[in-house]
Amino acid sequence: MKYSPSSSTTAAGWGPPPRSPRSSLRAIGIMHAVTLACTAVSTVLLCLVFFSGQPTKHENPLGPAPERDGIREPKTARRYDRRSISTIGKGKANATYTTGPTGVILLMSYPNSGTSYTIHAIREMTNTTTATNYGLEGDIKDEPSIPAFKNSPNGPFVERIPGRPINLPNLVLTKTHCGGFSTSRNPLSYLETPRSFLKSCLKAKRGVYSDSGSLATRIGWYSQSLVKKVIHILRNPLDNTVARFHLERKRFTAKNDTAWLREYPNTKSGFRKWCKRLDKSTDLLRTRWVDKELADALAAVPCHAEFFRFVQWHNLAFIASEELALPTPPMVFHYEEYSFRFDDVTKELTTFLELEQTGPAEPFIANKRYADYYSDRETQAIADLVKEMSSKQTWQLLARYFDGRDEVVVAEA
Repeated sequence: MKYSPSSSTTAAGWGPPPRSPRSSLRAIGIMHAVTLACTAVSTVLLCLVFFSGQPTKHENPLGPAPERDGIREPKTARRYDRRSISTIGKGKANATYTTGPTGVILLMSYPNSGTSYTIHAIREMTNTTTATNYGLEGDIKDEPSIPAFKNSPNGPFVERIPGRPINLPNLVLTKTHCGGFSTSRNPLSYLETPRSFLKSCLKAKRGVYSDSGSLATRIGWYSQSLVKKVIHILRNPLDNTVARFHLERKRFTAKNDTAWLREYPNTKSGFRKWCKRLDKSTDLLRTRWVDKELADALAAVPCHAEFFRFVQWHNLAFIASEELALPTPPMVFHYEEYSFRFDDVTKELTTFLELEQTGPAEPFIANKRYADYYSDRETQAIADLVKEMSSKQTWQLLARYFDGRDEVVVAEA
């Protein structure tokens, strides 16, 4: 007879009594379930013991990172935690980050016209944190950007300093160069309308992690409603253009392009050679936006596209300020004022920012003047071009650089 549970017996009465098929199957099922449960509990305990000692990578101080536009944003390293982020206001005690800043003060400046010094000076004088439209700029370039506003992931972004807590004021000074300053030879890369220029002032580049784990840049725009005030800096166009040449040299230095650097040394002759190279392109002179009179004025100027971009930028900056229709008029000042009325300018800045000065400003070292990089004839041609292109408001603020007033003031300082 074949073995079956129903026919099995025990010898001499030893062992348990016979079981029915149904009860035996039920017992087997219970034993199997208990075994699986014990295995699962053991696995969970082992995982907890193992991972509790492991550091969390890419932890975001602002909480879980969302997934946006198909780009996964892992958490950032905990160099700055939520406890180090606070907001401060004039005459008020520090609040928690959940309060958040209330708005942006745009620092609108053409590149190389005093942006970096102004940002650093305010940071040192007021012990506050500034923001930027360029998320991967600054001292920390190996971590994703942190938005300055909880409800504005597209910017602006906190400009972090290693080892320094983040103190966001109620109105956050925010760096923007807006648009229209590209050094490309293609005029379409820098010709702007009032609308496109204002949009570019609110355009921000956010550093995020891609799926591969490397940092990538995502472009976005934040709301115009965040902007509460505007600061507008001007600099001598003769000096500003040479400073732009210096910026190009820094760019090629970063690329380790020694051939370019030898071709255009950091000298007057290197600058003039660079201008000649730029002036070989006549695309701007042939666009439908440039009439014959303006084309002739441009052709008489070295680095003509650079001066075109400079004047266009300031014209549009004033228009953008008007379009924002802010209750407080913009604060406009000249970069050179740091040289001869430093205390007054820094006091005006902190007052405009609604902040109190708690420490000294970073020392200001006046940059070299570059009037001698141009001949007298070229300087006059530049003055004629700037006046021809400038709006009434722009020319009122730039005329000082060509009528001798700026030289007199600096000499007195």
